[in-house]
Amino acid sequence: MRITFTILVTVVLVELVAAGIYLQQEAAITIPLLPREHLTDPSIIPQLEVLAAAAESGSVDQWYRLGEGLLGKGFYSHAELAFRQSLREDPSHLKSQFGFAFCLDRTGRMEESNVAYGKVVQGATLTSEDQAMQVYALYAMGRNAIRMEDAEQAHRLFQQNSGYPAADYQLAKLWVRSGDTEKALPLIRKNLANIPFSLGFHFLDQRAQDALGDRRAAFMAKSMVDRSAYLVSLNFNTDYVAPLNAQTGINSRVTDLTVAREDEDWDRVEVIGNEVFSLIGDSSVFAAKPFVDAMLQASLHKQHPQEVLDLVAKLKSEGRIDAITLEAAGDAYLLLNDPTQAIAYWQRALRLNPSISLHEKLADHGNVGERFHRSQVALKQGLEHYRRNRLRSAIPKFQQAIDINPDSAVAWYYLGEMYFHLDQLDEAAKAYQKCSELDPQRGKAFDKIDYLRQRE
Repeated sequence: MRITFTILVTVVLVELVAAGIYLQQEAAITIPLLPREHLTDPSIIPQLEVLAAAAESGSVDQWYRLGEGLLGKGFYSHAELAFRQSLREDPSHLKSQFGFAFCLDRTGRMEESNVAYGKVVQGATLTSEDQAMQVYALYAMGRNAIRMEDAEQAHRLFQQNSGYPAADYQLAKLWVRSGDTEKALPLIRKNLANIPFSLGFHFLDQRAQDALGDRRAAFMAKSMVDRSAYLVSLNFNTDYVAPLNAQTGINSRVTDLTVAREDEDWDRVEVIGNEVFSLIGDSSVFAAKPFVDAMLQASLHKQHPQEVLDLVAKLKSEGRIDAITLEAAGDAYLLLNDPTQAIAYWQRALRLNPSISLHEKLADHGNVGERFHRSQVALKQGLEHYRRNRLRSAIPKFQQAIDINPDSAVAWYYLGEMYFHLDQLDEAAKAYQKCSELDPQRGKAFDKIDYLRQRE
C-alpha cells in the first residue's frame, strides 16, 4: 500500500513539474504586436502579419525582419518590441541592437537611445556593413548629445568619429559657433579636399572666414556656396529607413517597375501598374506616384493617347495633377492631332516645372515665343553641365542662349560664372557687366563686379 502511494505521489509530482515547465514555456512566448491603423496602402498590414506569424517561432532573424518591416513604415513603438525580443534571443545581434536604438531615438528617448547605440559601437564587427553601422551609431550619439544640449559630450563623440564627413561637419560647426574658428578651418579644408562641392562645408568656410575678418576668403567661399550642389548627409535616417520602407506595401514593386522601364518593356510596366492599381483600388496612395507616371509613359510609347487622357481625368478628379501628368496629357493631344490642346497643357505644366522637354515641345509646336523657348533649352542645358562641374562644356550652351536671346540676363550671369571659376576674369567681368545692365536688380552680378575691381 505504501509503495503504491509513493508511486502515485511521484507521478503527480512529475506531472506538476511537467505542467509547470509547459506553462513557463507558454508564458515565455511573445506574441507580436501589430498596429491597428487603417492604412491607405491595403497591402502593408497583410505583409506584416506574415512576418509576425513567422516571428512567433522565436527565431532571431525572423523577429529582426518583423522589426525591419515595422520600422520601415514608421511604427517605431511596435518595431521596438520586435527588436527587444530579437535581442532576448541573441543579445549580440548588432542589427537588432541598432534598430532598437533607432526606435528609442525616434520616439524621443535620447539618453536610453545613446546607451543602446553605445552597445552597437562596442559590439563585434564581422562585415563592412557592421562597421558602417557603428559609424552611424556613434554619429547618432553625438547628434543626441546636441539635442540634449551637452556640447562637451557632442565634441568628444564627433571627434571620436573623425573621418566621417557628417561628424566632421557637426564638430566644425560647434567650433565655429563657440568661437574656436582656428580649430574648425583645418577640418573644413580637409573635407573640402575630399568633397570639393560640399554645400555645407563651403557655407561653414564662409562663416569661419567672416568670423576671422578675411573678407576676400569669405567672398570666395560664398562663391563656392553658390556653385556647390553636393550635400553632406547630416541625417542618416533616410538612408537607413528607405530600404526598409521598400520591403513592404506597393513600394516593394518599385524595383520591378524600375527594371521594366529601363528595359523599355512597356507591356511589363502595364502589368505591374495594373496589379498595383487593382490592389489599392480607389485609395489615394502617395507611394503609387511612380506607377502612375510609368503607366502614362507606357501608354504614350504604345501610342494609346486615350488611355493617357482617361488616367489624367481620373487623377484630376482626385486632385492629383502635377507637371508630369499635364505634360503627358499634352503629349496625348498631340498624338490625337490637337496641337492647340497640347500647347495649353504644356504651358500649364511649364508653370509647375520649366523643364527642357517642355521648352523643346513649345518651341517646336507653339505659335509664339519660339526664340524664348530655344534660349531656355540652351540655358538649362548649360546649367546641367555646370551642376556636373563641366564648366568648359557649359560655356557654348550659355553662349548659344545669348545668341538666341541677347537680352537674357540669366544667361549672361552664368556665362560670367563659368569664366570666373575658370579664372578668366576679364571675360567674367564683361559678362557680369552685361548682366547688370540688363537686370539692375541682380545683386550677385554687382557683388562679383565689385570683387573683381578690388583685385585690379
